[in-house]
Amino acid sequence: PTFAPSVDSARAVRAAGLQERLTFDTFVEGHGNAFALAIAKQVASWADGHFNPVFFCGPYGYG
Repeated sequence: PTFAPSVDSARAVRAAGLQERLTFDTFVEGHGNAFALAIAKQVASWADGHFNPVFFCGPYGYG
């Protein structure tokens, strides 16, 4: 499924404390973060309220 942003998406992004410049389109995929990126995209595509806790932990710059 494709995520269709709502009319208030920019406001919702700011209210959630997210940064609009950090998107999947600007993310640099590498060998070490390809799996994490695939999981993150899958979780982000669940716009129907489906919840699956995903936690990524690592040093800054590791994607």
